[in-house]
Formats: sequence, C-alpha cells, structure tokens
Amino acid sequence: MICIIPARKGSKGLKNKNTRKLDGIPLIFHTIKIAQKSREISKILISTDDEKIIKLCRNKKKVLVLSKRPKELSTDQAKSIDVYLHSIKEYESLKNIKVNNFCAMLPTHPIRSQKEIDDAIRFFFKKRGKFLITVKELPPINFNFSIKKNKIAPYKNIKMSVENRQKLVKNFSPNGSLYVFNHNELRKKKTFMTKNTIAFIQKKTPSFDIDTIQDFNFVKNYIEK
Repeated sequence: MICIIPARKGSKGLKNKNTRKLDGIPLIFHTIKIAQKSREISKILISTDDEKIIKLCRNKKKVLVLSKRPKELSTDQAKSIDVYLHSIKEYESLKNIKVNNFCAMLPTHPIRSQKEIDDAIRFFFKKRGKFLITVKELPPINFNFSIKKNKIAPYKNIKMSVENRQKLVKNFSPNGSLYVFNHNELRKKKTFMTKNTIAFIQKKTPSFDIDTIQDFNFVKNYIEK
C-alpha cells in the first residue's frame, strides 16, 4: 500500500504548522513515524511545496519526496483529490508501475495507532472496498443546533431530543486519520464520499486535528500529560 502525506507550506490558521515542533519533532514526523511502523504501508510519498519539508523528509526510511508540488495544487482552493491523483501519476511515471490502491494520512492528525491503521487497511481489502475513511463518533445529530440571537435554532428536518444518547441514532464524522482509495474509482468519481464508502470507526485513539495555535497547544498539553 502506497501512502501519501500531503503537506503544503501555506496555512492561514497556523503558519508553518507542518514543521512546527511537537514533542520535540516536527509535526509531520508524527505521521511519518506511524506510516513507517505500519506493516501494510510499503512506501510513503511526500507531496509538498515547502523546501524545508523536502529537506527534512529526504533520506528517511520508506519515504520518497516527490517533485515540488505545482503552484496550482498548493493554494487554499486546490482539491485534495487532485493532489492525490497528481502524486500517484508522478509515482507511476517514476517507477513505471500501476497503482491500484493507495491511502492518505494528514500530517495535522498527529496521534494515531499503528494497529488501527493496519486494521483499517486490512478491512478495506477484506470488504473489497473502493473507498474507506476512518471516523469518530459525535454527539447524536438530535443534540445539534445553530444559535440565532442567543437562542437555539433547530436544523430543518431534524427533531430535537433530550433522550439519553444511547436511545438516539449514532452520529459519525471523518477524523482525518486515514483515507483509502481505489485509484481507478477515484479518477472516475473525483470523490470518495459515496453511499458505498466504508467507515472504519476509531475507538482507541483520540481524534485531534491541528489547524490553529489553540489546537496545537491542546494536543501539546495532551501529549505532555
């Protein structure tokens, strides 16, 4: 299994977050270390426009730093799917091979379990899936609402409830830990959120995604406990 780690330089929420040190090492290294430990991942592709990341990741075990990412794929508007497809196309050309399936791990999600990553990849193959995403459980959707003029405003077509959460339908969301794709299906559909997408529920590790300095400090405090 090929694993892509996308790590562009620009970030509005937290400048240079992918190289900011967390627990003594750059943030991106936390994701690389799990991918290196994985028994299912054979090669790690780094897609970046950041010269510092290119230098940091070069010569690491199982890691291949791709050519510097094009400017059009390094903007806020660039789609992650286009980045993934561009990375695989470059890898196929470089190695003269065809990639059937691959995965992606976001560097902003630093806390993972190697076992859960491998279990999810094996689950993808066991189910003969086209797409798989790792998810976290959220409060039931019946507990959610917006706020207008300091008052709760229920969402349309969603019935509010004060029942115990055990009695309500469970609610889930992607957590950014792992995405697994069938290459041909991703090229055709240009989306991985379909009615047949497999959900792998992560229960053993917390789901932290770093986008702001507040997120970073929260994870830092969690790790240093």
